[in-house]
Amino acid sequence: MLRQPVRALHEISSDVAQRISWLRRRLLCWFARNGRSFPWREATRTPYEVVVAEILLQRTTAVAVARTYIGFLKRYPSWIVLAQAPLEGLENLLRPLGLWRQKAQAFQRLAQSIEMNSGVVPDARKELERLPGIGPYTASRAAPRCQYDPPPGSVSRTTREHRGETQTRAARTRSSSGKE
Repeated sequence: MLRQPVRALHEISSDVAQRISWLRRRLLCWFARNGRSFPWREATRTPYEVVVAEILLQRTTAVAVARTYIGFLKRYPSWIVLAQAPLEGLENLLRPLGLWRQKAQAFQRLAQSIEMNSGVVPDARKELERLPGIGPYTASRAAPRCQYDPPPGSVSRTTREHRGETQTRAARTRSSSGKE
């Protein structure tokens, strides 16, 4: 079966645009009634906090991560602190989540890798995937939330494009602070 080429939002029919709008309203209403609130979903989270959440969420429940997340960020507030943390302390904090030894080692390898890159988290999904402990799924989950490189067709990207927004949050921040 041949796939139809993806069209830009301004090229879609008004009927399709109305259906997208209807679906968006339905999803937002559903989430308002049924969605769960977790600290890593706050819009003010930094790329570090988003990536930490996504790694913590690997192979465990959101409820379990919610009990650990804030304490983790207080104890390890940055990549540099995490990179230099004693492995035993990190393992003890992660123990309730299971796979604590593997997660602790993965966190340290990731933090050390990012610190070797001057503390900069890559700004594209494919670059995120090259980091230790970040696979395609985690990169796809983290990238749109960090406003990096949303996957084609992601709800956040489609919604931004539908509203006429083309810049990422990082680009808007740079241009508003005069750092272009």
